Amino acid sequence: MRRLSLVSLILCAVLSLRAQELVLRPLNEDRGLPSNCVLTLHVDRTGLLWVSTNKGLYRYDGFDFELVGGGTPMDEVNILTIKEVPELDLFILVGAGMRLFLLEGERVVEVPIHHPDWIVHDIGTLTGLAVDSAFRLHAGLEESAGRLIVDLRTRTVDFQRPYTRNTGHVQQVNGQITTWIGKQAAPLVLADTIDLPAYRGKVAYRSSKVQTSFLAGTLTRGRAWYTHHDQLHFLHDGRITSYTLPDRLLGATEDSNGRIWARIWDHSVRCFGPDFDTLPLRIEPLHRTHVTACVEDQQGGLWFSTIDRGLFHCAAPEVLHFSTRRDFEAPWASCLLGLPGGQVVVGTGNGSVHCLTGQGDARTVYRPQTEGHALEVKSLLFSEAGLLYPGRLDRSIDPATGRTREFPQRPARWIGVYDLAPLPDGRYLKASIMSLELISLEPEERTLRIINTDRSYRIIPDPSSGGHLVATHRGIRRYTFTDTAFRCTPFAQSDTRTYDLLWCGDTLWAATHHGLMAYLNDAPRPDLVPPILRGTQVRALSSESARWLWVATLDGLYRIDIRRPSSTPQRFGRAQGLPSDATYDVLVHHGIVWVISGPDVATFPLHSPPKPATPAPLSVVGILGNGVIAAGTRPRFDHTVDRVSIALRNLDYARTTRTPFRYRTSPTSAWTLHEGPQLQLLGLAPGAYDVEIQAVDADGVWGGTVHARWSITPPFWATLWFQVIVLLFLTSIITLAIYQYAARKQRMVRLAAEARYHHHKALLAQLEPHFVFNALNSIQSFVAANDAANSTRYLAKFAKLMRGLLNAAHNETVSLQEEMEVLEHYCALEALRQQPTFTYTVKAHEALTDRPVRFPSFLVQPYVENAIRHGLRNLPLDRRGELLIHFEPHGPLAMRCTVQDNGIGRAAANRLSERTAAWRSLGTLVNQQRLPLLSRMVTEGTFSIETTDLTDTDGTSRGTRVEIIVPISPATQQPENTEATTPHPA
Repeated sequence: MRRLSLVSLILCAVLSLRAQELVLRPLNEDRGLPSNCVLTLHVDRTGLLWVSTNKGLYRYDGFDFELVGGGTPMDEVNILTIKEVPELDLFILVGAGMRLFLLEGERVVEVPIHHPDWIVHDIGTLTGLAVDSAFRLHAGLEESAGRLIVDLRTRTVDFQRPYTRNTGHVQQVNGQITTWIGKQAAPLVLADTIDLPAYRGKVAYRSSKVQTSFLAGTLTRGRAWYTHHDQLHFLHDGRITSYTLPDRLLGATEDSNGRIWARIWDHSVRCFGPDFDTLPLRIEPLHRTHVTACVEDQQGGLWFSTIDRGLFHCAAPEVLHFSTRRDFEAPWASCLLGLPGGQVVVGTGNGSVHCLTGQGDARTVYRPQTEGHALEVKSLLFSEAGLLYPGRLDRSIDPATGRTREFPQRPARWIGVYDLAPLPDGRYLKASIMSLELISLEPEERTLRIINTDRSYRIIPDPSSGGHLVATHRGIRRYTFTDTAFRCTPFAQSDTRTYDLLWCGDTLWAATHHGLMAYLNDAPRPDLVPPILRGTQVRALSSESARWLWVATLDGLYRIDIRRPSSTPQRFGRAQGLPSDATYDVLVHHGIVWVISGPDVATFPLHSPPKPATPAPLSVVGILGNGVIAAGTRPRFDHTVDRVSIALRNLDYARTTRTPFRYRTSPTSAWTLHEGPQLQLLGLAPGAYDVEIQAVDADGVWGGTVHARWSITPPFWATLWFQVIVLLFLTSIITLAIYQYAARKQRMVRLAAEARYHHHKALLAQLEPHFVFNALNSIQSFVAANDAANSTRYLAKFAKLMRGLLNAAHNETVSLQEEMEVLEHYCALEALRQQPTFTYTVKAHEALTDRPVRFPSFLVQPYVENAIRHGLRNLPLDRRGELLIHFEPHGPLAMRCTVQDNGIGRAAANRLSERTAAWRSLGTLVNQQRLPLLSRMVTEGTFSIETTDLTDTDGTSRGTRVEIIVPISPATQQPENTEATTPHPA
């Protein structure tokens, strides 16, 4: 046994010399991990990484750690085992102290498993978990003769004792429940048995070690593994391949490439190939530590958890990595050069030179006596004599023997040479950090001529001119040389800093500060350059054949298909296992790709480059309105929601920074950039929304589009049905208003027609034939009596009266002055022909004479006529009749017309009318019908008539007073018909 262990250690030591180093990215407390003590890992079916620490259980989505089971009994328990049951949508969580939890969504349920008959340790744990087809959980108990069975559907617990010896471990192997059993037969001797029906039945072991380890697992293609303490066995094709490990095995994980990662107690991990051969590995960050778990995420990356150093992420283990600081003892790698034998030499920042092989060997061939960044190897030059010049011409190196030769006669200013090109006449063209020079090395080393003082990087032959093309920090220059002179001609008007030049067929490719450029027949050809390489800084070029071009940029290493310029170039970066996305030099040599990535050197086979990273599965995990998550894929929010949040999940574990997202609200709108997995949209108006979202993957390419859809319902007053109701209501109101207006207009027309009708009736009443006949008889009597003066005066007044009546007939309203003149003429005629005669007075208050007052025509005359004919005509001869017509204001918007006589009164007049067949005036009857119409035609006030009988103290009648209230309004102040305002001549 000791010899076997010694041989294993020697073999490990030998393999470590050529071991492959994994590029591990740490994730610890300084980078957001809750604790560096990680107990186990698990990747669920959605791609989330579950991290169990001594500070709780967390889910990691590449951005943040989310606590699982907070506020439950899980807070005080260290979770040691995680098993997912997708069919039941639950997780089985086993913690220290024999604690079993079931996680359903976000609900934690603890299953009590303690029983007085069970012999268990309170500080122990369940040993192994296996779920059968009936969804029963099988688990072993420490130092117990039996196993625990939990029905996951009913949550019932059963303890079975099919064995008489201790059950050490229960696990599912190739669909079968596998049980380890053991019994101590003698001191320090332990007989153990594993039940493996598919492989030779039961397998028994005897060991002199008290502490034993029982584990088993399933591999692809029907294979399996199991372990007994430090013995690892692989079951395949009915055979068993065994290995002895430095210590007991903690577990094994198979990745998607068929590699098996075995975790060994306090000895990091061991990697086995698909054929169970040992693969050499060098994992310095995991050296001498306890690796608690190893899992593979959905992007093909590996995760290693440790008991004291946190997490480590490995993107692509197939990339060979040389650490400059550890392997070369230098700050960074600066340049690469391929040797004829297939080896590659690398220059470093402190002047040392190292020889590398594709199998991981590294050998130092030169190290300067002094140190300092001024000795950085800018380039590696290989002469025809097989000598290597490390960026300077004052010393050379034999890469085969490592011997150096110094040339003291060569000046020290030749340090910092970028390139050296021989001319046909034995001279050399030297590109350096200072200038471009024409020099001679044989027989005497001296500078012949300084061509220019530009920093020059690369010199290549120019087939078209027979000269050389030089890449400088001012662009590309073309030079042709003769024995005594040289000529410089411009090249395509290029003035961009150029680092490298490379011919591929007839096309010249240039690595510049502002991107990759292509030239065909000295003319720029931007159509040959992929868009992704037009703006990023390109540092170096290398060609595999006439088809493939390798481009080293500060944003990754790209491979371009020259024959298909429109195709998307393949990118290599951290997601493919390179130490860094920033690459400074690339070399394709003997079927192997070498690249300076960050400060280190990485290499991989040309025929099997690293696989592109699996795109991160971007998804929308929730849409929140005002901080409250909504149900459904297309939630509906109330109009009060003014803030909508979109929670995203990208699971991009390969990135070292937070993933940039971009979104747009419509296909025609511009993209909006956002960093972080939660988008905030503020001040959204009601409506339906469809937001397109994309995320940048680890290769810097925008991934597929996902949609977040929701709608915000408008308030009821903004809905269509409410607007229709309001529109119908307003339409009804407007229709009703129009109808009312039309009805009012029609009513006004009808009232105006009735008013004109009564106006004409009033005119006819004034022109009553009896009055006209009496007036003409009176005139005739004055003429017969040769009373020329009275007849003339009477005839003139009659004419004026007729003219006033005819003028009023053409106007529905008359002025106060016109009404007073008509009344005065009428009274005068009546006074001339009536016996006994009477006196009359027609006057107006001075407040009315200053105002343009108008009121309906023929309104007062009927009451004056009644006063004369019924009151004054029947007076006794000893009483002289008196008639007063007075117009005066009645409030601010009305006028009062008073007609007062000292006649016999209404009672006596009525008695006389009953005894005689006297004429009865129609004017008052017309006004009784006319006044209500006039009242409805004015906007303010009403027309009213009040008749009062005047008596003495003894009750004797002394006449009658009639008061007529006339509103003074615009309707009565302005004439409605202004066409006939001029009185007709008599």
